[in-house]
Amino acid sequence: TRRVAEVYLTTRNTDLKVAIIEQTTDFIRFKVPAETKTGRYGLMFLTAGADPKLLEQPVYLEVQ
Repeated sequence: TRRVAEVYLTTRNTDLKVAIIEQTTDFIRFKVPAETKTGRYGLMFLTAGADPKLLEQPVYLEVQ
């Protein structure tokens, strides 16, 4: 079962939804859209299930 329903790249001002390619209990693989602007993005997840929550993670992605 999927524990994460959606993945977002966030700058705190803008949230960009990305496509989940693969999801296991150990990792999530997602695709960053080609038109994504350069910069530093945080990762935010929307959990799946009856009570979904947005969880911002202390992990960053640098788009160059």
